[in-house]
Amino acid sequence: MTTILHIDSSILGSNSVSRSLTAEIVAKEVKLNPGATLLRRDLVADELQHLSPAHLAVFQGNTPTSESLANDIALGSTYIDELFSADIIIIGVPMYNFSLPSQLKAWLDRVLVAGRTFHYTANGPEGLLPAGKKVYIASTRGGVYSGTSPVAPS
Repeated sequence: MTTILHIDSSILGSNSVSRSLTAEIVAKEVKLNPGATLLRRDLVADELQHLSPAHLAVFQGNTPTSESLANDIALGSTYIDELFSADIIIIGVPMYNFSLPSQLKAWLDRVLVAGRTFHYTANGPEGLLPAGKKVYIASTRGGVYSGTSPVAPS
């Protein structure tokens, strides 16, 4: 059975173009893969902590210093499990201030783990995810920069 991992990172909720786009892609993939399992992650709602020195200490074998940190690291491990189990990955990536949302960066910091999702070789990093995964990146950017918009040029 096919597993679809749907990740949204827009802070705009129902006003988000990237969320609308990922929803359309998911709908098409579900139609193409009847009975597919859908894993949905809203990185804004998950409120994943940003990488910190305390996180790195735990990744290097130390004990978490708080329950909050332990829970956050466990969530990161769940993200990795979801990534490995997915056959199709759909990621909504809006652009804010010339970059991707910090929520998505926090997710990337959890799933890009040396020894688990990639390893270093003489030729550089090499991924450890199984081949054959289909990945969609729904990248959006823009806005209204005219008329009465607060960001319109004066």
